[in-house]
Amino acid sequence: MIKRKFKRTALSLVCLLLAVFTAIGCGKSGNLPEKPGTSGSETEQEGSFTLSDSVYAVVSAESNASKPITSALNLIREATKSILGSSVPISDDWYRDTPERHKTEILIGSTNRPESIAADAELTYYDYLYRVVSPETVVICGGSDETTVLAVRKFLSDCYGYESGLHPGTLRDIPVGTSYVYRHSYGLEQFTLCGKDIAEYAVVSPDSQQGRTAAKLLQKNIERICGKTLPLATVADFSGKNAILIGCSDASGAHLATGYNENNYIIRLNQTSDGNTLIIDTVNALKPAIEAFTAQFLDIAPKTGQFELNFATDSRVCCIRTDEMNGLVQAAVSNSRTLAQGVEYREILYRDINGAPIKAYAVEVDLKLADILNVTPDFGDQITNVTATTTEAMQTAAQKGYRVLAGINADFFRINADQSPYGLCIKNGEVLHEGNRPWFGITDSGKPVIGTYTQYTSAYSGKLNEAVGGSHIILQNGYFNDIGYQTEFGYTRHPRTAIGITESGKLILLVVDGRSTASNGASLGDLAQILLDLKVTDALNLDGGGSSTMATVAESGKYIINNTPSDGTPRQVFNSLVVVAKQS
Repeated sequence: MIKRKFKRTALSLVCLLLAVFTAIGCGKSGNLPEKPGTSGSETEQEGSFTLSDSVYAVVSAESNASKPITSALNLIREATKSILGSSVPISDDWYRDTPERHKTEILIGSTNRPESIAADAELTYYDYLYRVVSPETVVICGGSDETTVLAVRKFLSDCYGYESGLHPGTLRDIPVGTSYVYRHSYGLEQFTLCGKDIAEYAVVSPDSQQGRTAAKLLQKNIERICGKTLPLATVADFSGKNAILIGCSDASGAHLATGYNENNYIIRLNQTSDGNTLIIDTVNALKPAIEAFTAQFLDIAPKTGQFELNFATDSRVCCIRTDEMNGLVQAAVSNSRTLAQGVEYREILYRDINGAPIKAYAVEVDLKLADILNVTPDFGDQITNVTATTTEAMQTAAQKGYRVLAGINADFFRINADQSPYGLCIKNGEVLHEGNRPWFGITDSGKPVIGTYTQYTSAYSGKLNEAVGGSHIILQNGYFNDIGYQTEFGYTRHPRTAIGITESGKLILLVVDGRSTASNGASLGDLAQILLDLKVTDALNLDGGGSSTMATVAESGKYIINNTPSDGTPRQVFNSLVVVAKQS
């Protein structure tokens, strides 16, 4: 299983673009991926293609604005002007029921002409070819807009001796059948998606221009990684078993919640005995969603070997654009100290996109060397009308004989009512309260777990020694989870408290200050990003605001509050998570 932090970049595509444009400017061979492909040429004498002023260069009306295609057309203009004395005219392919044709055409890229369609079907992302089909038609095509540029340059070099900036080219007739094909050898041996070979999937989309464009983009991006071309289908005509379903809210069960920003998207896996359906859903931005999905999950694939991309069947991964967060950047780490063997404390300063400070306080706990307790005020089973500060909870645990090291506030509670918790409350194996909310717990075997209430009732009931409730699972398996970032609760910056589990099984207790000039607070997305920086893969948001408290033991043995609670003084809360040294 891969673990992927949230990033918004498509570096590999940028690098390829730069390489292509550099190669055009220098007149050198194309800068393709490391592994070479195969090529060949053949000639059949059935007339010849003659370059003249009446020849039109034809490009897809859909792609003629892309930078690579623009570069290809500029190269055609430069070359034909050098060879003929004047540039051939440029035309698009006019999307009509019966495409009009010029008498003589050079077809560039994925046009709607049948010759282009046939050539495109032969190619994967890094492949390219040129082919003199008849005295009236030349096809120049790449598996992508970028490689189409390479195909144009190869055609001009092979057939006319034209090299940009090096040789003006020579006018000559080109025999029908003259061709060149470059076939790339992809190094990635196996790509599995949720346990099935990627080749078993089809890309399924709405029957709309937006849907078809997004589906084609995803198809090409997968092709770029592994060389496998997934079939395209609409919801109405798909009859296979495994599908990547994009932008089909109705067909997928309307998985995208109302109120999400239109540029965000959700991933959900439906798995049955018949097959897998990976849903990529968005409000109204299919192309940005596919671009973000590619950058976040596909571009991490290795160039060689095997690649496994998995999503949990019982989760919804919310993928948010970086512009929906506050651009936190770590500025400094200070006051790092060891509280006991296996328990480390540190303070971390972040700056947001405007330079404003955000202060975070973290305790890392190795559960082989320390334990964590759910402590209610009296350490008993009373769950109403009792509250205490986190330091008072730590003192209560110390009175019971524990060596107390640190503590944070825990569950949300009915602050204006009977003070009872909203979520799960388990102490020393005893269930004091249940609530239909996500939770953090420690199993009887000492393993930390974060799960939904459904997971508790189906798999963990009777198996937890300690547990507290929270509001949202903000990270799951290393991904930003579906937490409603675009709700007011999610995107507003507040003091926050969270607990997370690292890949190695350690715990991170985290508090972020807010509502002051010294610390601007964090959104749920910001909180998740800070936890990712701390190597957390799974995390639960706990009670925040004025409740947020981080306390540790000082060298003097006293318990001190490390953060600055936004109420001005520590708030009395229903329960706290308290870190204690293991008892011998």
